Amino acid sequence: MDETIQKKEPAIAAVFSFFIAGTGQMYCGEVGRGVGFLVGAIIGYIIFVVPGIIISIWAVVDAYQLANEKNREIDNRDRKKKQVEKNKTTSSDFVKNLKKIYLLFQNEILSEEEYVNKKNALIANLYKKTIMEDPEDFLSSIIILKDENILDQDEIKKIKLIVY
Repeated sequence: MDETIQKKEPAIAAVFSFFIAGTGQMYCGEVGRGVGFLVGAIIGYIIFVVPGIIISIWAVVDAYQLANEKNREIDNRDRKKKQVEKNKTTSSDFVKNLKKIYLLFQNEILSEEEYVNKKNALIANLYKKTIMEDPEDFLSSIIILKDENILDQDEIKKIKLIVY
């Protein structure tokens, strides 16, 4: 779906189609559908007024519903995009988060058990994340955590299995 699509106000779409059948659909980006309503209403008015009125009313209702449908699609796209962004991580995020909980542990804000649980949860959470860099780059970035005794060799091995 095109990233530039903006939400449409259903009431405006309905008003457009109230005055000229099909223009509400065009406003919502459905030009072909709008032309269909416009041509249908014109033919309906030419043949007999009642079919033209029915098609015009249908166009108003359809334009309102179409705007709501388009808005739901935009909301769903945005929600999915946010979910994808939420599931991304980098080595710098990982290092920062591990250093943060280590600092809390070092300053006796977290108990050893809390620290180990949080550290294991961060490592396990890597399974759910999309790592935004090359595995070697990620692993080389966390060497500092081993040097600072924040991670041990077994934890590094676990992380290696996750990132590859």
